[in-house]
Amino acid sequence: MIVIAFISAILVAIIRAKKYKIPPKRVRAVLHFVVLVIIAGFVGARLLCVFEHLNLFLQNPRDIFSIRRGGLSWYGGLLFAFICGFWCHKIRKLPVRVTLDILAPGIALGFFFGRMGCFLRGCCFGKPTQVPWGVVFPSDSYASMVYGGQVKIHPTQLYSSLAGLISFFILLAIERKIKLKLRGLLFFSFLILYGLWRFIIEFFKYHELIPYLAEWFNLWQALSVGLVILGVAMIWLTIKHEQHT
Repeated sequence: MIVIAFISAILVAIIRAKKYKIPPKRVRAVLHFVVLVIIAGFVGARLLCVFEHLNLFLQNPRDIFSIRRGGLSWYGGLLFAFICGFWCHKIRKLPVRVTLDILAPGIALGFFFGRMGCFLRGCCFGKPTQVPWGVVFPSDSYASMVYGGQVKIHPTQLYSSLAGLISFFILLAIERKIKLKLRGLLFFSFLILYGLWRFIIEFFKYHELIPYLAEWFNLWQALSVGLVILGVAMIWLTIKHEQHT
């Protein structure tokens, strides 16, 4: 599912590069940019996951390189992808905001497939629930080991998957509305959408070890709020800049 997510993001980026009338020679540069950013994001997501569960991985260091053992942490991927993207921009001299807008819907679609993989793998699951759509995972799954039996839990992986798909269509709708104006608006809108859905889903998600800043407010929710604030601020600055040009 990770491979499908990567391929879908790359294909969407290629199609959208043509839509944004990127010259054919530059489309190849954009494609290289996308591939490098995806690889960097994957590495960063894995490293942060290892850091989050360091005690477990220190007991079995070889599991660090075993993706079958799970898992990935998106905020680590975001950090590494940003660093790689900045470096690629300096070398390739790609238009930053246009490139980000080209990538945004593909990233959202990648979440749709990637989080399905989380559901099939049995990681990133939720807390016990009695809602009709609660899921009972197999007896040998990690969720059953945590909860000690056949317990209905929130399928938070599918919540995230659905949120990614909805975000994909919302971004396309925003794009039709602005008609390729206000460069960067799509990507900053994606940051807001991701921050909002991640903040909400965290209430239903199980965590082994994570710092809580308040009784109901954890570190990932704080980062989600930060993404929303960043996205809103960048959109405001973009609009202000457009008004003065």
